[in-house]
Amino acid sequence: MKQLDKAVLIIISLVILSNCSYSPTNEQIQLFDEQESNNILSTQLQMIENNLGRKFRIIQFGDSHTAGGMFTNQLAKRLQDKYGNGGVGLIYPISVNGQQIIGVNYSVTGWEAVTSRSKKSDFPLGGIIARSTLAHNKVIINIPNLPQNKLYKFTLWVKPSSNDAKLIFSNESGKIPITSYTIYPETKWKTISFYSSLPLSYQVINGIGYDIGSIQIENGSPGVIVSAMGINGAELNQWQRWNHSIYWQQLKQTNANLIILSYGTNESLDLHLKLTDVQTLWYNTINSIKEALPNAQILIIGAPEGLKALSGGCGIRPINLTNMQNLQSQIATQKHTYYWSWQMAMGGKCSMKNLIINGYARKDGVHFTKVGYELFANKLANDIINANMISIGIQK
Repeated sequence: MKQLDKAVLIIISLVILSNCSYSPTNEQIQLFDEQESNNILSTQLQMIENNLGRKFRIIQFGDSHTAGGMFTNQLAKRLQDKYGNGGVGLIYPISVNGQQIIGVNYSVTGWEAVTSRSKKSDFPLGGIIARSTLAHNKVIINIPNLPQNKLYKFTLWVKPSSNDAKLIFSNESGKIPITSYTIYPETKWKTISFYSSLPLSYQVINGIGYDIGSIQIENGSPGVIVSAMGINGAELNQWQRWNHSIYWQQLKQTNANLIILSYGTNESLDLHLKLTDVQTLWYNTINSIKEALPNAQILIIGAPEGLKALSGGCGIRPINLTNMQNLQSQIATQKHTYYWSWQMAMGGKCSMKNLIINGYARKDGVHFTKVGYELFANKLANDIINANMISIGIQK
């Protein structure tokens, strides 16, 4: 590849699975970065490790691999074990059928989940909202593994249904008084922040149809925060269903250090996939992220090896999987983002059937088991924190 002054290809050694025995090999993955002399992520994480009071915020957007929660939960655990726990991060305001944010419990009365995959609405960041549907309504959010007597900072986006509707937050600890918010006279998205202990409850009086977007939860400690914003069956085009001006502002407010885009599985199943349209969509999304978070890094996770049928020695791959993976790698090069090959971490092509046989993947040929997701999350975490990096020029 041609050498260029302003582009750096960082090659990180990756311990990956061989097709049969899952023993280490010498294969590598690539992370693309436009910085000339060092790796920004490593520098920022080193500041946390040196107890400089920093937070490192990661948000992963994606499909069912993200929505299932097992991958991101293990990624958070691995990074927080090393750098400290900075908080829960972004969660959805309500439980969503077939999805989970591990460790977060919901009790729901008179509210429904609305997703950008199934309905058209005025969606904020993440594409899932809670909407009040009954006069008698309440949602209780609890995270049992967190201290219940501690105060956490909550930041969320809300949209009143009418001028008279009132959103009330309360906690059950008795440590702070019940807080009542009458949200602005306009029925538009607004952001609010407050401190509360857990469990936290919210309800609406004097109206229904109130919308609540994702909720950011942080503690007062330095460390890593990993947020999972996934929707089952999603493609990157879901971002087009979100209110651009709102999600852009919300993304900016997260102060995220690393944005992970983990899509491609569902696109690869599309027999009529138009790669030029997909490429334009990725470019526009990355540009929007960079505009909102100019100091943040972006990591593209390549679509993992998948199968549409298990017949044959290796199974039958989706017709557009290779095209999608190649496109994602090219976009990473052209837009100077990081790139992580999930397929290479699996052992390359023809690896999915062996993963299924050995209990790391499910028989649908698409999803992984809990142990499989945890295995690959650990590999990604190791690559993020790996200090043994080699920098060489790449083609811009």
